[in-house]
Amino acid sequence: MTLSDFPLTQRFGLVVLAGCIIDILANLFVLPLLGGARLKKRV
Repeated sequence: MTLSDFPLTQRFGLVVLAGCIIDILANLFVLPLLGGARLKKRV
């Protein structure tokens, strides 16, 4: 979508790409920290 000639489609493609990058980073860093925090509180 980012390679489209239509500007609105390009912007939508960039928003989708940014969302995917944020999602990947959150899955790699935030979720393991949250999972680890629950285990530390129980012990």
